[in-house]
Amino acid sequence: MEQIENTAESLVSSEEKTLWRGKRNKKINSFYLTFSLILTFIIAILSLVIQPTTYNVSLSTSTSGITTFLFILIIGSVISILIYSNIQSEKYIITNKKTIIQTGIFTKKLSYAYHSNIQHLDLSQGQLSSLFNVGTIYIDSGKKITSTTRRNSLRGLNMSPMKPKTIYDILNDVENPQKIYTLIKQFSHKENTPTSFNNNDENKNAENDNNENNANKNKTTNDPQTYNINNIKDPRIISKSKK
Repeated sequence: MEQIENTAESLVSSEEKTLWRGKRNKKINSFYLTFSLILTFIIAILSLVIQPTTYNVSLSTSTSGITTFLFILIIGSVISILIYSNIQSEKYIITNKKTIIQTGIFTKKLSYAYHSNIQHLDLSQGQLSSLFNVGTIYIDSGKKITSTTRRNSLRGLNMSPMKPKTIYDILNDVENPQKIYTLIKQFSHKENTPTSFNNNDENKNAENDNNENNANKNKTTNDPQTYNINNIKDPRIISKSKK
């Protein structure tokens, strides 16, 4: 996967036409953020409630309980907001030639898949995603990575290659996924369709075939060694008529 620290718009050439651009759906990601913050708050409350029952109640234990509560609440909230910001920074652009994906907040990374190289296209949509009308599209354009595994043996450490792993270009939680899936699939099929033959060439070939067939028929008719079975008379019939 090619990665460049730049913007997605810079990969769109002047010869390309931008068909669609978008980001992750904000509603479902806001739902995930709210759920994460509520879960963080519940864990922080549990740490505050469980603290006095574990140790003897004193001023030091209550202070440490409040400190733990604030620590879990602040750290959990910061992590949730950073994850949400990272998710919302993803940007997608679809042109008539390729699909471009931009990720990252501080360091932007770009990956793209040419529609002519697409081997498989998949759409994933769960029950929650269906409620928000969003889905995830996986693009397989033939990118693979090969790694090795270590195996211990009596003679030493051996390195054995594993099967190549497919690298997918992923459009996460995009709105109207069926429409985007159809758009990419349509242009991938256009790129992969074979070149059509010229009708004039087909007509010429048909005429040549007809001429060859006619020539073979004439040769068969004029050949002295070729006889028509209907013209052959039975010699027994000829002998009876003479008698």
